[in-house]
Amino acid sequence: MNCSVCSDLLQVHPSLLNDQVTAVLENRNINGPSSLNSGKLLELIANSSGPLDVPICKVCCNSISEDLEKQLTEMDKEYLEHKNVYESLLEQKESSKVDEQTVRRQLEDLSREESELMEELNGLLKSEVDLTKELKDKQDEQKKMIEKDEELYRKLRDNHRTLSEQSAEKRSLKTQIAYAEEQLNKLTKTNVLDMAFFIWKDGEYGTINGLRLGRLPADNVDWHEINAAFGQAAMLMVVMCRHVNLKLENYEIVPFGSHSIIRHFKGNKTEEYQLYGSGSWRPFGLSTLDHGIVALVDCFCQLENKLKEKFPKAERILPYRMVKDKIIDQESQYLVKMQLNSEERWTKAMKCLLLNMKRVVGILASNRVALEDIKSGQ
Repeated sequence: MNCSVCSDLLQVHPSLLNDQVTAVLENRNINGPSSLNSGKLLELIANSSGPLDVPICKVCCNSISEDLEKQLTEMDKEYLEHKNVYESLLEQKESSKVDEQTVRRQLEDLSREESELMEELNGLLKSEVDLTKELKDKQDEQKKMIEKDEELYRKLRDNHRTLSEQSAEKRSLKTQIAYAEEQLNKLTKTNVLDMAFFIWKDGEYGTINGLRLGRLPADNVDWHEINAAFGQAAMLMVVMCRHVNLKLENYEIVPFGSHSIIRHFKGNKTEEYQLYGSGSWRPFGLSTLDHGIVALVDCFCQLENKLKEKFPKAERILPYRMVKDKIIDQESQYLVKMQLNSEERWTKAMKCLLLNMKRVVGILASNRVALEDIKSGQ
């Protein structure tokens, strides 16, 4: 017979053999040998309600006994833990007991607190509705503000574009103004009279716009050129008188090209003097032309007196003095008439006359403001 745990061969002492043991052994032999581990054997022992007829060797019996003692110790420990927990629960139950009045009071407090919380909840719900409406209003207002901001931004953009265009236009206008001022400055400095009536010298001759006024024995200037020069001089005299707002006394200059005249008023009588001539040089001159030249010099003297009134501090207005029918250069006197005069001296007188006109042209250009005062009668 073998051990039911380790299957080692067991020797049964003869004193232990009896009919019951013999029957068990025979039964095990019939059913065949069977081996159990200690775990299964312990399970069989724990589940059994009486003694087991299981053959076990001494070693296995000792091992099983030790395992059973360990399990018993653990069960005792577990029992103590459960007992402690049970006693603790009993103590908690005793300590948590309250009277009915206290419970009712707590219930009333809880009911009252519930009512207060419900009122607070209703107030919060109402506040939520109000806040929701206010939020919607704010969102609508925000939407309007966004639209307004977009509109303002569009206006700002348009204004910025307009400002840029106006700035560019302003810069362009400044450039144009600067150019116009530059041109005006040039024109201001430009002597228009000097350009329109350019007086210069050509040897012994005085010239106006390239026309010689005079004649010499060695250079017989044609009367057409002389008459045209007188016409330019007459026109210049009219322009200069207008510049200083001078109304000639007893005279009216009528510039008419190569056939200009001067009208002389004597009471109710009017005489016309020619500023043109024809034919050859005559010792007794051309009386009508001589009267015209003297009248032109007389008109020039009136212009000189007008300038002296405006510039009283000036010692001399003109480079050459004019007295009736004479022009004085230093101490030399030159007749402006042809009668009883030589060609050379008459040409010199005409040259001095033109140079006096050139001086007045320069005065008119350099004293424009003062001359404006003259025109306005100040």
